[in-house]
Amino acid sequence: MLRKIWLLVFVVLVSGCGSSVNMQLRKDTAPGALNPVSYFTGFSGTLNREQTVLFIRGTGRFPASHDFGMGAEATLVGFSVVYPQKSYVDDEEQYYRHDHREQRLHDLCAVIDDLIAHGAKRILLLADSEGTLLAPEIAARYSRYVCGLVCIGGSVFTFEEDLRYSAVHEKGVFAQTGNLDLQKHIALIAKDPKNIEKDLLGHSYRFWSSYLHYDPTGHLKSLTCPVLFLNGENDDLDMAKQTEIIHQWQTEGIPIEQKVYPGLGHELKAVGKALARDILAWAQSHRIVNSADH
Repeated sequence: MLRKIWLLVFVVLVSGCGSSVNMQLRKDTAPGALNPVSYFTGFSGTLNREQTVLFIRGTGRFPASHDFGMGAEATLVGFSVVYPQKSYVDDEEQYYRHDHREQRLHDLCAVIDDLIAHGAKRILLLADSEGTLLAPEIAARYSRYVCGLVCIGGSVFTFEEDLRYSAVHEKGVFAQTGNLDLQKHIALIAKDPKNIEKDLLGHSYRFWSSYLHYDPTGHLKSLTCPVLFLNGENDDLDMAKQTEIIHQWQTEGIPIEQKVYPGLGHELKAVGKALARDILAWAQSHRIVNSADH
C-alpha cells in the first residue's frame, strides 16, 4: 500500500529539560474500516517505531497540528510521539455529524493497529480532557502493548456524574450557564440519542449520548500497567471523592496514582515545565523509561 509521507523539522522547547529538540514529523495514513485515518509521528534523530507515546487530545475541531509538541520530551528518552488526526476535521458539517465516541475509538484503534503493524511494541498513552474518556478503554483493548496511561484532567466517574457536579457547583462551562436545566437536557438526549441536528453546548445529542454513561471504572481496574491521573485542585469534578476512590483502589493493589495541583482547575497549562517533569519522574519510577535515558 502506497503511504503518503511528509517530513519536516519542527523545533519545540523541551520544557522538562530546558532545551530545544529538532523534532521531525512524519505523516502516515492508517487504513480503517470506516475511513482512512491520518496521523503524524514526531521524533528526533532516528525514528523509533518500537516505543511510542500516543497523544489523545480532548474535545474540539482542531487539526493534529494544534498538538504538535505535546509530549515532545519523550523523543529524548527513546520514544516517538504520535498525533492522530480526527476524522472529518477539514469539513465542519461532516465533523459535527461524526463527532462521537465510537468514531474516535475507531480512529484511535486504526492508528494503533497501524503502529503495531509497523513494529510498535510499547505504547504510552497520554490523554487530555475528553481523551481521558477514551484512553482507559484503549489501554484495556491493547493491554499487551500499552506500558502506561497518563490522564490529564481525567475522571474516575461517568461523564454524566461530572456534568451534574459541575452544574450544581457552577464549574467549567456552567460557570457561564449556571441556570442551564441540565436534568431537562439529559432527559431530552435520552429520548433522541442518535439525533445530530439538535445540540447542547455546541455538541450534538449523538455526541452526548455516546459519552454520558461511559464509566471508566471497569477498564481502569482491569489494567496491569501503571496509571497516573493529573488534576487541578478545582477541576470540574468531585476531587475529594475521586482522591478517596483512587486511594481505595491503591489498597486493592491497582497500579494507579494521582497528583493534584493546588489552585488550578481543569486546564493545567499554568503548571508549565513541572508537568513534563512530573510525568517523566513517574515514568522513570515505573521503569517505563530508564533514568539513564534522560
